[in-house]
Amino acid sequence: YSFGIVLLELLTGKKAVDNDSNLHQLILSKADNNTVMEAVDPEVSVTCIDLAHVKKTFQLALLCTRRNSSERPTMHEVARVLISLLPAPPSKVKVVATAAAAKSFDYAPFVVEKGQQHRKLDGLQPQQDSSSPNAE
Repeated sequence: YSFGIVLLELLTGKKAVDNDSNLHQLILSKADNNTVMEAVDPEVSVTCIDLAHVKKTFQLALLCTRRNSSERPTMHEVARVLISLLPAPPSKVKVVATAAAAKSFDYAPFVVEKGQQHRKLDGLQPQQDSSSPNAE
């Protein structure tokens, strides 16, 4: 839970609790209205190459802060998601295989769409294909 709050603080540049303001509740309400990107710290939006990664990080933070702890990802899963968001290292670096593995990680199960805040995740299994008969 705490790691999710730290992610929210880093993404917004705001304290978790400031006077009567609760950052987690603010982000939850913005997620419900699909306006979460309005809360991004200007330093983040200026330095980030891909704002879609910022949105994924918000979604990951919200998963980490779910009320029911069994619905939260493990820190191992969180680390894998964050690694998947890293840019590829320069080609001369020896960690190319690691970067390729990170880029191929499917973090789709961690994406929280509007109205799905209470949906339990099934580990790291990809979500069903939209062409399957049981797809949402």
